[in-house]
Amino acid sequence: MARPITSSRSTTCGRFRDSLERHKKSYDIHIYKDAPHGWLNDTMPGRYRKPQADAGWAAQQQFLTEVFGGGYDSATIRWQFECESEPELRFLQERAAGVKVE
Repeated sequence: MARPITSSRSTTCGRFRDSLERHKKSYDIHIYKDAPHGWLNDTMPGRYRKPQADAGWAAQQQFLTEVFGGGYDSATIRWQFECESEPELRFLQERAAGVKVE
């Protein structure tokens, strides 16, 4: 969750999701809108995004509470993906990263 990336299967996130699914591993990935690389780093004022960081932190805390509280069913595979990134931003990021834009 470090930077906005697309759900396209040709991107790093898509390959990561494919690998998790191929190995039958659970995941919960959320790509936050307007969250550039470094958006969790509060020592970088130009990149830090407090609302997104707060939401990401809350999601991590909820996950850890569920896992260590006994509420996580490891026998069930769960796949959840959310992406709130704008199409134009995704295009520019993919182009800058050298990813073929379809």
